[in-house]
Amino acid sequence: MVIPGAIPTNPITTRTPQVVFTVPHELNSFFICNLDVMLSILFKTASETLRVLALDKKYLGANIGTTMILHTWEQNLSFHPHAHCIVPGGELSPSGLTFVKLGKKFFIPVKVISNRNCLPDYP
Repeated sequence: MVIPGAIPTNPITTRTPQVVFTVPHELNSFFICNLDVMLSILFKTASETLRVLALDKKYLGANIGTTMILHTWEQNLSFHPHAHCIVPGGELSPSGLTFVKLGKKFFIPVKVISNRNCLPDYP
C-alpha cells in the first residue's frame, strides 16, 4: 500500500537523461510572430515524440513522464527557442505492474529522435 507523503525505505536510484528539442534558426521570425501556437507545437511535439519512442521496446518499453523547461535565448542573448526535457531514469511498464529502468546507453539515439515525424494533429 502506498501512503501519500511517505518516504520509501528503498528508493529506486537511476540516472535522468536530458533531451533538447530545438527550433531551426530559419523559423525564429515566424516563431516570434506566432508565439502561442509555436510554443504549443514545440511542447506537444517534444512530449509526443518522447512518449511514442519510449513505449517502443527497443528503447524503453514503458510509459514515461517528463519535465520540460523552455529556454528562449542563447548565452549570447540571441533568440533561440528550445525545450529541455528531463526524463526520469525509468518508468512503469505499460501494464503498470513493473518498473523499467533505463539501460546504460543513450535513452533514445539522437538520430532516431531527429528523424521522428509525430507532429500532433491540429484543427
